[in-house]
Amino acid sequence: MDVKQLNYFLTIAQEGSISAAARKLYMSQPPLSAQMKLLEEELGCNLFVRGSKNITLTEEGKILYQRAESILNQIKSTTLEIKEASRFEVVRIGVISSIVDEAAKILADFHLKNDKVIYEITEANTYRLLEMLKDGTISMAFVREPYLKGGFKQVRIFEDKLVAVGKDLPEAIDLTYLSGKPLIIYRRWIEVVREQFDSIDVPFDYICLNDDARTTVSLVKNGLGIGLVPLSSVNENSGLDIRAVIDSTIATSVDMVYLPNSYKNASCSKLIKYIEEKAKK
Repeated sequence: MDVKQLNYFLTIAQEGSISAAARKLYMSQPPLSAQMKLLEEELGCNLFVRGSKNITLTEEGKILYQRAESILNQIKSTTLEIKEASRFEVVRIGVISSIVDEAAKILADFHLKNDKVIYEITEANTYRLLEMLKDGTISMAFVREPYLKGGFKQVRIFEDKLVAVGKDLPEAIDLTYLSGKPLIIYRRWIEVVREQFDSIDVPFDYICLNDDARTTVSLVKNGLGIGLVPLSSVNENSGLDIRAVIDSTIATSVDMVYLPNSYKNASCSKLIKYIEEKAKK
């Protein structure tokens, strides 16, 4: 297995057919098919389910797709970092989408006195960013609790409380008011939200679960229901009512995390130290 084969494999998976992948790669079909046959023989399994017009990935193919994507991203990042090393240092950072504005302010302030830095930013959910930290694709990340802390050094950036967002909401909102309403909830908070309702013995239900606060806000704007989201994820100019939930104690922290013993260039180490010192104030 080599880098060229992994690139061929990813292209086929993304295009959905050998012919489409061959056109994108500017090569003919026979050698591309031959490379995939060699790869399957080496791995001892079928990577594709071949249909009359399209192909799909087998379970083994899906595993390789995820790994291959990570490997090729690492190679691209490493190549860029080496090429730019003589002029700039590349800092590879992961950010959850709901706190991009807060992360941007930190980076902008840091950059005022550290302008010989290139920032390569990846947006993904917390779990994906932690995996990318482990495999070295990124060097640090801004994530949101809850997550498994094992092995990671974390620096708390700020606390984020649960708020309700919706249209024509009353000024004072509590869990009893929300009980029975069509709630739209961030999936990672479902159990702690349920526990809050159970603690005061009122019914709890929801109309939608999702994985991104921005999705919740969009659904609320379109009239699906009332959203429960972290305060930092809602723009004050969204046109929605933003209300604290009076009897809710749900809060989450936004952290900067990294692996202490992983390689970091001087600029990355400097940025981490800058954030650590800023967090102490």
